[in-house]
Amino acid sequence: MTVKPFISIERALLALLERDLPDLQGHPERVGGDMPGALTDIYHRIDRLPGRSNRLEGTFVVDIETFGPDYDKTEKAALALEATLLGYPHVVEVSGRRVVFDSVEQSASPSEIPWDDDNVHRLLATYVITARR
Repeated sequence: MTVKPFISIERALLALLERDLPDLQGHPERVGGDMPGALTDIYHRIDRLPGRSNRLEGTFVVDIETFGPDYDKTEKAALALEATLLGYPHVVEVSGRRVVFDSVEQSASPSEIPWDDDNVHRLLATYVITARR
C-alpha cells in the first residue's frame, strides 16, 4: 500500500478558518504564519509544533496566537476561533485533496502572553488535531 503524504496542516487550518470564521471571510491577510508589519486589526498566527503520525492519521500540535490592538476584541476573536476549531469534525479541501479533522482538543486555552509592544495584546492557545491522510 502506498502511503500518501499529509497536506500541510497549516494550509488546512488556513482554509478552515478563512471559510468558517466570519471575521476572516474576505480577509485572508488576517491569518498566517508571519506577523504583519503594522497591526491595525485582529491577526491569527499559526505555528506547528512536533506531532506524530502513522499510516492512517496524524496528530498535529498547533499554537495559535491571536493578536489585536484592543484586549476585549482580541479575546472575542480568540474565543470565536476556539469555538470554531472545537466544533469538529471538519472537512476542508486543500490543493485538490480533502483533509478530515477527526478530532480537535485544546491543551491550553487562550491566555494572554506579554508582547514587546504595550499597544498589542496577544492570546495564545494550543490545539491537538487528529487528521486523516
